[in-house]
Amino acid sequence: MDEPKASKALLDCKTVSRLISDGQDTRLPGPERARMRLHLVLCEACRNVNEQMGFLRRAMRQLGRETPEDEDAGPKR
Repeated sequence: MDEPKASKALLDCKTVSRLISDGQDTRLPGPERARMRLHLVLCEACRNVNEQMGFLRRAMRQLGRETPEDEDAGPKR
């Protein structure tokens, strides 16, 4: 017996985690992005993963903006 179409549209957490990671580097195709967003509405754990990935991405960008002189100066007192 075939799976209902609705259950095929829903993604599992493992797939969503991969899509979150992939989406950090490239723009996901519309249908995948829509299915991932639907999953994020329903799944708090995956929303947390998405927020954490976004935080790490922003932190890495911020580190990339620091100049070598900033690092050599040491802690400010």
